[in-house]
Amino acid sequence: MAKRFIAAATLFTLISFTGCRKDTVQVVPKMPTVVVPTVDAASVNANELGRVPIVMYHDVNDVKVGKDTKMNRTKASFLNDLDYLHKNDFYPVTLRSFVDGSMDVPAGKSPVVITFDDARETQFRLLEQENTYTVDPESAYGMMEGFCKDHPEWKPVATFFVLPKSAKTREPFGQTGLGDDKIQYLLSKSCEIGNHSLRHKSFSRMDVKELQDELSKAQEAIKSYVSQVEITSLATPYGVYPRNKAEWKYLLEGKGVGGAYSHTAVCQAAWRPTLPPAAKGFNPLRMDRITPEDVKFGLKYWVDTLTSGRMSRYISDGDTSIVSYPKLDASNANTALLKQKGKTVNAYGGGGAAGGKKIIGVTDPGSAASRIAEPTSKPISGSGK
Repeated sequence: MAKRFIAAATLFTLISFTGCRKDTVQVVPKMPTVVVPTVDAASVNANELGRVPIVMYHDVNDVKVGKDTKMNRTKASFLNDLDYLHKNDFYPVTLRSFVDGSMDVPAGKSPVVITFDDARETQFRLLEQENTYTVDPESAYGMMEGFCKDHPEWKPVATFFVLPKSAKTREPFGQTGLGDDKIQYLLSKSCEIGNHSLRHKSFSRMDVKELQDELSKAQEAIKSYVSQVEITSLATPYGVYPRNKAEWKYLLEGKGVGGAYSHTAVCQAAWRPTLPPAAKGFNPLRMDRITPEDVKFGLKYWVDTLTSGRMSRYISDGDTSIVSYPKLDASNANTALLKQKGKTVNAYGGGGAAGGKKIIGVTDPGSAASRIAEPTSKPISGSGK
């Protein structure tokens, strides 16, 4: 009896096992996706751990001041700045795209972030026609559009730190009633609008509540012009931070009477080119900028320093999914962050990790769709058309 039970049990087990095997689906482990560089990083000297200049402009005009100062650039000098950057293989990007890793810079070129503080009229002026507005070619942005028309490989993108209309400030970019049209137009050109506070008061004496109210109300005011605007960058007025370092976190994120806000980049005033997010030492709370002045530690000084090799310069590999740099600089890479962001690391040496492949193409950085759906009150014709 016991033997028959054991035999029956064994037969049942064999039948069950056979049945399970027939119905079982074999699971094949998914192999990780291998991203193959389209560019030989070594051939373009790619180094995406190098420093990037963020240039800080205020007024650009020949009338109000009439000469180059820390707060003003003449029109001729501004155009010379653009030309100098272009000749030295720099390529304009927004601060947001630089920080989030989406900037689309051609292989062998270096990014430069052109920023404007205060939303002054000399930065962006409109000329009224019968049924349209035209971008004033003598305003800073008009000059950028004109320059890019002559150099189509460049795109007229910049980051504008806007002061919204309030009891203490004028209409954004000066011309009454045109603030929303101007913001819409800049966003349609893939420019970035950043936070510069509501009243341009120093943060050094603000308590936590006042600071959060100041930043949230500024965001609320800008969104009242164009609701879809995404504000992720902040420039502190006068480059000043709260006295209590423990309160600096509220520059990045907080909630006040104007709602919640979140910034991924906070700019100081001016000193030196800044480190990129892929590099150790990058601090989104303390991003350095430079002035365009023709003095030591001004724009030309730092461009010369970067191009001469006296300072590590960011050079793109042309692929936003890959971060390339020489193996000798590997200790400077924030590999944990790169892994978190899903970036492929290409630490090359000798002939380059891409195996000597030719450059097969670079995506047009101007292809990004406009974030704005709201129409302007009148069509605006750019000065670059």
